[in-house]
Amino acid sequence: MFNVNDKNRKWWTLLAMSSALAIVFIDQTALAVALPSIQRDLNLGNTLLQWVMNGYLLALSTLMLLGGKVGDSLGHKRAFLFGVTVFISASILCAIAQSGTWLVVTRVIQGMGAAFMLPSTSTLVINAFPEQERGKAMGIYVALAAIFLTLGPLLGGALTEWFSWRAVFWINFPIALTSIILASTAIPTWQHTEKLIIDYLGLLFSIGFISGFVLCFMEGPNWGWTSPTTIILFFLSIFALIAFILLERRLQHPLVEMKLFSNPIFSIMITIMIIIQAVGIVFIFWAIFIQNVLQYSPLQAGLLLLPAMLPIIFMAPIGGYLRDKYGPTLPMFTGCFLVMLGLSWIGLFSHYQLYSWLFPGLLVYGLGMPVMLSGTMATVMNTVTDKQRGTAAAILNCARQFGNSIGLAVLASLLGSLNKWQLTIFLKKTQAPLSHINANQIDGLLAKSALAMQTVQHLSVQSVEVLKTAALKAYTFAFSMAMYMAALFALICLLLILKIPNAVKNA
Repeated sequence: MFNVNDKNRKWWTLLAMSSALAIVFIDQTALAVALPSIQRDLNLGNTLLQWVMNGYLLALSTLMLLGGKVGDSLGHKRAFLFGVTVFISASILCAIAQSGTWLVVTRVIQGMGAAFMLPSTSTLVINAFPEQERGKAMGIYVALAAIFLTLGPLLGGALTEWFSWRAVFWINFPIALTSIILASTAIPTWQHTEKLIIDYLGLLFSIGFISGFVLCFMEGPNWGWTSPTTIILFFLSIFALIAFILLERRLQHPLVEMKLFSNPIFSIMITIMIIIQAVGIVFIFWAIFIQNVLQYSPLQAGLLLLPAMLPIIFMAPIGGYLRDKYGPTLPMFTGCFLVMLGLSWIGLFSHYQLYSWLFPGLLVYGLGMPVMLSGTMATVMNTVTDKQRGTAAAILNCARQFGNSIGLAVLASLLGSLNKWQLTIFLKKTQAPLSHINANQIDGLLAKSALAMQTVQHLSVQSVEVLKTAALKAYTFAFSMAMYMAALFALICLLLILKIPNAVKNA
């Protein structure tokens, strides 16, 4: 099928890895636009809807370090093929999901596959090319990743509107199958010579911390923030974190090389990466707001998100250039300030419920985020020695996914709690029959979920309109507060950036 020889093998490998990266980004950005359709079709509440995204991110962040270690020991081709096979199998199960629980479980499995697949993609590209061509190869690899990331929402909107949200998962099949065939054919199998040593206890503690912390915030609005379950889970996750740190410092073959964190600049940069990735997850809430509140179609939502996504293609290289010329502080501070400004603008003007008021904020955010990210990633890799860069890259990728997962948990819990609080206040002030409705019963009213529509079907047209107006106001208020919280996260990053020397030299 493919004419693979020693001369073109490297290019087939690059195509295989880029294809794999495409489906990962499609599932992170394209799916966001499909969420309202999923909520309506599977009758999901807002919390379960967020788990559709965070189940994937949680599995990816907790197992990525393990995936990288398996690749280093058993061969990255084996790890990649295993991961992409799990990913494509889970994608098919996602596409035929008949319930919210089914979809969340298969999304978790999908994230597990990605955790074994992703760490090997860049390594296999590097190994396929001679040293003098690696810069060009990685440039193409990163550029393709940026294109996939940028066009993800538009693709997701088109597939959802023209076919179904299930098509967002079905499209993974031909792309992943092509990647599997190319990788099997083009990449030589590496015979491992070292024993696979896995820090199982460290892995258990890391999973306990990340999953416990995320679960605490995701379910806090439902369990109650002062409930014994929430409080106990929170302290157990903190205990798992402390135990993980103490254990990793003592082991000869740890899951995470803690000695890297003895470098204060490295520690600050990883903290910044976690926080800024937590901020970056806001695009999910934008996709939902544009459809459920502004009443645009999925395809229109994908188009309207482009001002926040398109600048990635040209601003990321500009951010790298500015960092090389002026040092990391100026471009990172400028990019982070633009992100904070854009989020604050969206929070301030979202109550108008008009896209024209959101556009400036989306554009400013889109200009700032890639400048911030490119500067951060380059600076992290510049703080370690050549021999430490593989480990540092693994920690950096884990930090990115962990930040996404934590950001979604915190912002979703804030938005959900405030939305429910506002609806409860409104319902208590009304008279029967509206006063007899519980806020949880109309959780999916804006998305027209089956449960919400069943709750209001006995009401008069006037009462339904009053309820919809209240739901719009409540959700818009909660959305605005979530944007302010994200802007606060960006402000914390700004303060941390000021602690970075403008000239960061290799360790």
